[in-house]
Amino acid sequence: MSDSFDYYHQYIEPRVDWLWKQNKHLEAFALESAYFEHLLNEVNQAHQALVELVVCDAGFEFHCKRFVDGRRPDKPLGDLARYFESYCTIKDLCGDVNFFVSLRNNAVHGLMKK
Repeated sequence: MSDSFDYYHQYIEPRVDWLWKQNKHLEAFALESAYFEHLLNEVNQAHQALVELVVCDAGFEFHCKRFVDGRRPDKPLGDLARYFESYCTIKDLCGDVNFFVSLRNNAVHGLMKK
């Protein structure tokens, strides 16, 4: 997962900064949104791998991927956020994730109506 952060700081963040300075706020928001979705998917996959490791280490056979189906790359951001909220115990973080999902949905759907 640290590779994702390195990639963000090396490639995504400078591009977002450049877009913002060029008054291309929508493009900057879209790029941040895509990265956030990717990161949330990675966090969920890491959680599933950890669950599988712990359960299998206890002597049970369990395939979290089949149970949750959270590794599908086409899962909507709202589904990724709901899955994240199911195991995250930091309520403020869950609130921030849900706020961003709502903001993104309102922005995208608002643009599509025009």
